[in-house]
Amino acid sequence: MAFLTACKLQDPVTIADKLFLDLRRAILEGEIPAGKKISEPELAASYGVSRGSLREAIGKLENCNLVTRKPNIGARIIGFSTE
Repeated sequence: MAFLTACKLQDPVTIADKLFLDLRRAILEGEIPAGKKISEPELAASYGVSRGSLREAIGKLENCNLVTRKPNIGARIIGFSTE
């Protein structure tokens, strides 16, 4: 149930919620391409947020199966099809 709630978040409450919605939209619209490695410092700077908020948003994206994380390697956008 938490999966559905997190993926269908409509009204952002925290900075991480807003960032999650912005990143989810960017991924689904192809602005961030499938397979791209997520650079925490780069994204945090471009969105003007802390890396802690960014990590929380990435965790939500991972719960929605849009991102995969590997220890000591980082996070990548998962490839998917709209069909």
